[in-house]
Amino acid sequence: MSNKLPFARHEFIDRLTRMKHEMTRRGFDVAVLMDPSNIYYLTGYAGLSAYVPQGLIVDVEQEEPIFVTRMMDVKCAYHTAFMRPENVVGYPEDMIANEKGDGTDFLLDFMRGRSLLRRRIALEKGAYQLTLSAWDKFCNAGAAHPIGDCTRLVTWLRLIKSPAEIVYMRQAGEIADSAIMAAVEAIRPGVRQCDVGAAILAAQARGLPGFGGDHAIQPNIGIGPKTDSPHLTWTDEPYQLGQATTLELGGSRFRYVSGVSRTIQLGKPPRELVDLHEVTVAGMQAAVEAARPGRVCGDVWDAFDAVIKPSRFEKTSRLGYSIGIDWLEWTASLQSGNRTELVPNMTFHMICGMWEQEGWGYVLSETFLVGDSGVESLSRSPRQLFVIA
Repeated sequence: MSNKLPFARHEFIDRLTRMKHEMTRRGFDVAVLMDPSNIYYLTGYAGLSAYVPQGLIVDVEQEEPIFVTRMMDVKCAYHTAFMRPENVVGYPEDMIANEKGDGTDFLLDFMRGRSLLRRRIALEKGAYQLTLSAWDKFCNAGAAHPIGDCTRLVTWLRLIKSPAEIVYMRQAGEIADSAIMAAVEAIRPGVRQCDVGAAILAAQARGLPGFGGDHAIQPNIGIGPKTDSPHLTWTDEPYQLGQATTLELGGSRFRYVSGVSRTIQLGKPPRELVDLHEVTVAGMQAAVEAARPGRVCGDVWDAFDAVIKPSRFEKTSRLGYSIGIDWLEWTASLQSGNRTELVPNMTFHMICGMWEQEGWGYVLSETFLVGDSGVESLSRSPRQLFVIA
């Protein structure tokens, strides 16, 4: 096992202890996790192996969890996870692409051998990695009790960040800023869109002199008439004078992500784009000022909406969401009516994406940390419409 783990052992144990308390409150003895972000949160395991069956077994009676994965990835766990080697179990290669039995069958046989199926079990039923086939196998495994649901149990535990996590979030914010500036410097008439994409990915991976980025996250890029669409990316076409670019990207540090978005215009911007930029900046500032401990997520949306509504523009999508490991956390949401209370050390990606116009749009976003008395933005990029003459 490597000594260069992203967190100290006691932090992983603390996370597991909080999870076990919640499991007990809900009436579970054993939880089987398949969401790779939650597995990373509880163990530090960073192998890219979630494309095949694997599972983390958390037992309220055991200090460490047991990770069951493909045999070839066992050493990935030795290098990245905090557990003792005996708590990493590999299944053989002949269970890969085998229609008669796969890693889920091995996982269930392992649990059966430890008498875990006799206890009260919960699964992350909402995890993408829990396939219908795997669910059927669990249902037919002879469990002594109905299988419970622990979907998002761990995800909600991730909502409030520890001091060590916040360090990585801040560093990720610096990486994101450097990637935004790499795009601003690269976008010119005649430059291929894919070459701008390469500059962004390089900046994300390179990071800063004091720390690198651990992986490059595919950015969302809308160019020209595609700026009205939030989730597209580049082609190999050259940039043209007069085009705008909406760019949403993130920096990543030990898989903790800070997102940032800006809009870049080649040539003189249309008056409508300038107007949309100005009202969106004002809306973001109002929303940031509303994001204080004791308020709720819906208050942040309301503050933004109060600025936008009198204008001729509108925003129909939510304003943001909790962010952390691997970007999106399916928990607190900055949208109308959401009553999740804001408390210190929550982190949110506030994305003021204005895509309602046909054939053009605008985006501005930052990741912010809820502090004791207000908000700390994790981005230092100016809130401007970047205009390249």
